[in-house]
Amino acid sequence: MNTGTAKAQPWEFWIDQGGTFTDCIARSPHDGLLRSLKVPSSPKAPLLGMRRLSGLSSEAAIPPMRLRFGSTIVTNAL
Repeated sequence: MNTGTAKAQPWEFWIDQGGTFTDCIARSPHDGLLRSLKVPSSPKAPLLGMRRLSGLSSEAAIPPMRLRFGSTIVTNAL
């Protein structure tokens, strides 16, 4: 039986933090489209990318999401 209370899908993010740039890809729960962004790497780069792609201000709480995160910083150092 469908009660009309379907759970909204969360944002999905795939992030690869490298030594110079952090690549961010997001799938919007609203339209299912993929968006991408490249930001300079820093400790806060993943959060910055997620906020920009989802349209959140720097003060807004980050909503529930699915996140895949990888880093090539150490690999590149070797």
